[in-house]
Amino acid sequence: MDWALAGNVVFSGIVIVFAALVILIFLVWAMGKIIGAATRGINSFKEKRRANKAKKKADLVQEQQPAESAPITAAVVEDGIEEEVVAAIMAAVSMMMDGSSPYTVKSIRRAAREGRPAWAMAGMVENTRPF
Repeated sequence: MDWALAGNVVFSGIVIVFAALVILIFLVWAMGKIIGAATRGINSFKEKRRANKAKKKADLVQEQQPAESAPITAAVVEDGIEEEVVAAIMAAVSMMMDGSSPYTVKSIRRAAREGRPAWAMAGMVENTRPF
């Protein structure tokens, strides 16, 4: 066995493996920099767009004159529903409509429930099925 040849093969193999690892590290680092730069560019674009939308919205609000609104009527509420629940429902609806919609809450009532909910019935049938 030629020990010089074996040593050369081992040495060149180690050098090639570590060179490949260094190249892979450089490629991953470069991809990270490229993706980071692209992400920063996208984020700055989104921030500019948000700022423009906010500015347009503020300008629109300032330009609008107070319009004559229809008389506000109280919502019809079913007995047994607390005032806090009604206030929470109306606040949620007004937040979702963003104040720019002509829709109003006219009535609040409980959903009619007949018997058990479907999942409760399915669980009962599953657990009481005969063997």
